[in-house]
Amino acid sequence: MVLLLVLAGACNGCRPAFPNPNVDDDSDDDSAADTSDSGTDDTDTDTDTGPPPRCDFEELEPNNSRDDSQALPMEQWACGDFSAYLDLDWFEITPTQTGWITIRVEAALRGSSANPQLLVDGGGESAQVLDGYLSTDPLLVFPAPAIEPYRITLAETNLLYGADYTWFMLTTLSKEPVEWDTEEAEPNDERAEAQVFAPGQTLFGSVGSEGDFDWYKITTPYEGEQTLTFDVTAFTEGSAANLMLVLYDANEGTAALKTSYSGEIDYDRDPYFEKKFTGVQDLYLLARTEDDKGSRFHWYTLAITATPID
Repeated sequence: MVLLLVLAGACNGCRPAFPNPNVDDDSDDDSAADTSDSGTDDTDTDTDTGPPPRCDFEELEPNNSRDDSQALPMEQWACGDFSAYLDLDWFEITPTQTGWITIRVEAALRGSSANPQLLVDGGGESAQVLDGYLSTDPLLVFPAPAIEPYRITLAETNLLYGADYTWFMLTTLSKEPVEWDTEEAEPNDERAEAQVFAPGQTLFGSVGSEGDFDWYKITTPYEGEQTLTFDVTAFTEGSAANLMLVLYDANEGTAALKTSYSGEIDYDRDPYFEKKFTGVQDLYLLARTEDDKGSRFHWYTLAITATPID
């Protein structure tokens, strides 16, 4: 079941210094006095200062609702736990400059039993992340074009809780995790509006809203046989997008290939595939998310290359 929206005290102790029964009250032995002084020094070193903090910024309850969101400093590790059933941990961050933001959650990586999920909203858009690439720990990396607050909610996906259900989170300003040489141009929501995509380019785009379709027109460049390679980068680098591609034949308009969850290795959600073609012909490629979710958190890069076959 997926949840859609979901310290240490110090005690001071001391040890009394008991009189030495082997020393006579009238004795002039200096060593007896020295022993008594040593007992006083031991008392000072036995002060209990409590355990060190687990992180730079420890969660403070209550923070279970939007109204109770904690202001969270960026560039510092925060930590907390899921201490009760349906425990939601709300935070708010505000970047000091535009660029990209990385939100990294660690639980399993640190031996925690928690399976956290992450919900982020800002600028009227939101995204939910259940895990990361080859990990149950969520990772979200996204462009932040304006200096504005973002609300972050952490929840335990399986609704479990307890002392072993701890989490750690780091929010940082970062560089873009991908490179590209051209960008998606809207409108390209219909086949008739397909954006021309020249093989050899790497395009940056986003599924900008729920149900958004991105159409591209590709023309195979060689007269003879050739292989077209389609390579998406998104989820592996922290995008919220679970992208799928559908390739259409221009002659009959029927789907030539549909792919999702088909990366270069198992469990890679970013599509990658190769297909052979003969001669110069037009193809139409549809890029969309598998779950129809969309926002600027759902970005991707798409690289298409053509290689002649001798």
